[in-house]
Amino acid sequence: ELPLGAIAHQLRLLVSNAAGLLELLFLVLVFVIYLLLARQPGQGPRKGMAGRIEARIKNYLSVKMMLSVVVGAACALVLWLLDIHLSLLFGSVHFVLNFIPSV
Repeated sequence: ELPLGAIAHQLRLLVSNAAGLLELLFLVLVFVIYLLLARQPGQGPRKGMAGRIEARIKNYLSVKMMLSVVVGAACALVLWLLDIHLSLLFGSVHFVLNFIPSV
């Protein structure tokens, strides 16, 4: 006999986590679409509110990229010093996964 309360709780938790993941994916998709469609090549920088938004997004992405490189390299270095096999792979995975937003 299965405890229905525990199953219902796990199902609610699963749906909640899936909704949170979809929300984050949607937010990332909006940023990517905005960055891809914001400006055509050869145009100067935007002015006003759109220019400030674009500058902040570019700043965020550049800081996130630099931080991810540092964290991935540090992870790979520590694992290499500990003589862990595939340390470069784990550092690369750490670099990529560091881009996933967390709340």
